[in-house]
Amino acid sequence: MTFPVLRIDDSIRQAWPQARLGCLFYSVEVRPKDDALWAYLGGTLAPHLQAMLEKTPLAEIPNLAESRQAYKAIGKDPGRFRVSSEALYRRIRQGKELYQINTVVDANNLVSLETGFSLGSYDAAKIGAAIEFRPGQTGETYPGIGKSDIDLEHLPLLADAEGAFGSPTSDSTRAMITPEARRCLTVIFSFSARPHLMTPLRWPCGGSRTTRAYGTWKRASWNKRSSTDGWERGGGRRVPLPRGGLRGWRGLIVPTGRRPPQTGHRRPPCRRAQRKRRGIFMYSRPHCCGR
Repeated sequence: MTFPVLRIDDSIRQAWPQARLGCLFYSVEVRPKDDALWAYLGGTLAPHLQAMLEKTPLAEIPNLAESRQAYKAIGKDPGRFRVSSEALYRRIRQGKELYQINTVVDANNLVSLETGFSLGSYDAAKIGAAIEFRPGQTGETYPGIGKSDIDLEHLPLLADAEGAFGSPTSDSTRAMITPEARRCLTVIFSFSARPHLMTPLRWPCGGSRTTRAYGTWKRASWNKRSSTDGWERGGGRRVPLPRGGLRGWRGLIVPTGRRPPQTGHRRPPCRRAQRKRRGIFMYSRPHCCGR
């Protein structure tokens, strides 16, 4: 199972330097519904959010506010093209029920509601190995899930060699999650500072209710930054969780312009160790074997 290579286009970095992507790549058994997830979402989270949204404007919700500002900076009107997390908040505020799709998409919606981030999950068999996060080009469109063709001009989106397939607003039908999907890529679209993004990515370590919908995840720990594309790779110990849809999480990469701080003796692996472990994204413990 090869981890896709993702890159953020320079034009997005220039327009909004805080743009980042949190990525999960995993094997999956897609199920129609997870009862525990829906019991928590409908019985606990939705009433809490509905009460909160009566007092808090959408523009002031953390991470959602930054997404709206980033859309403006990149050239897209956030009032006409809302990020998916805002659309979910609006349904909650109006007292409408959320759509029930499948365990992967439903878990995405739960994370969005708990964090304000927009998420997209894609069938890895239907996307390329090289993916770019870039603004949409003039005249570029794709059929949205449950929608007609979406105007992608200036919309931040994910694209491979065949073209665009996903965005924080709405994904295309080409790579949508179906019961036949076996390997998935989940992307958290972040326009906030790194600590805001790392919080949901580290939730599996704390036993978040969100993780119970997914199954077994692994904790992220920082390793040496790649000098070729400016991405960082991480891995760590396995965290047993209740049975769910995802198994075999293969890695986490977060784009950044700086190397994270190293503490104590936990140094990044040297070049020799990297060569020995080429192709493996996970390190149970960062170390140095000597130069």
